[in-house]
Amino acid sequence: MSHDVGSQLPQANGMFLSERKKRLQARLVRERCKLEAMITRRYEKGVFNLGSDIGILKQSSQMDKLLLDLMLLENQVKNC
Repeated sequence: MSHDVGSQLPQANGMFLSERKKRLQARLVRERCKLEAMITRRYEKGVFNLGSDIGILKQSSQMDKLLLDLMLLENQVKNC
């Protein structure tokens, strides 16, 4: 028994990519909130040279990776 699943793949793939995009966007929002909280705490403590704070640099790097993942995913969605 054969099934014609070829016509269903783009939709399934598109739905998968859409869900992945939503998850990445939600994670990016959470990570941004963490970064904002870290920066606020540093300012409240009188620390103004945020570039020397390894925690902030790591968090910023994590956000950069998420943004790159989102950009690559959006490119995949366009090519589907």
